Amino acid sequence: MATAFSPSKFAAQPSPLNTTSQNNPLTIPTTASPFLGSTRKLIRLSSSSNLNLRRGSETVVKENKSKSTPNLLITKEEGLELYEDMVLGRAVGTAFDKCAQMYYDRKMFGLVDLYNGQEAVSTGFIKLLKQQDSIVYAYPDHVQALSKGVPARAILSELLRKATGCCRGQGGSLNIFSREHNVLGGLDFIWEGIPIATGVAFRSKYKREVLKEADCDQVTLAFFWHGTCDNVQFYECLNVAALWKLPIVFVVENSV
Repeated sequence: MATAFSPSKFAAQPSPLNTTSQNNPLTIPTTASPFLGSTRKLIRLSSSSNLNLRRGSETVVKENKSKSTPNLLITKEEGLELYEDMVLGRAVGTAFDKCAQMYYDRKMFGLVDLYNGQEAVSTGFIKLLKQQDSIVYAYPDHVQALSKGVPARAILSELLRKATGCCRGQGGSLNIFSREHNVLGGLDFIWEGIPIATGVAFRSKYKREVLKEADCDQVTLAFFWHGTCDNVQFYECLNVAALWKLPIVFVVENSV
């Protein structure tokens, strides 16, 4: 289970950090754009959406026509691609179970954290991204890296501290990184990825609006567990993202 926080939920009109208003320092917006800093037109499902579910071979999920929301169509091929990604994540998780036993037997060094049961969160969010979009997360991080395109062999090799790993065996399970796939870390502390992701999103906005790079339409995803919301970095970055309308999505996962 995951909840996505978009900056649009918190500030329709940016307010200064030291606001003089005593009654309402933050304005609740009416807009519902998932990616404020992005020019990409994305379709968003809401709890009020009227969905038709059927078992047809060509259509898995189809949203009824409406004036405000365009049709959402997931074909059989796309559904199979999503399912394959989730199965791959579970298969690698099964391999992690074996590695965990090796860890308990002191045959392998470093920590091992599992992601079993959460694969749909990674698949559902990351498969909406483009290659140039970035993801940042804390541990466990192997399934998100898989969804972004990092080969399973490179991830497992990294876990076993081999030179063929995606970080040449220096990162281990907690620090999977791939510049080629814009996978910007697993990080040791659960809150570390939030300010990093906010900075990456700021870079995208700066490139587009200041440097006038019209083709810069990058979105950043920040994954973290629900307990991370107790850290001040979460609220600071949420405020900055809202004030500057950064192209970032905060994905809060339930780790219970």
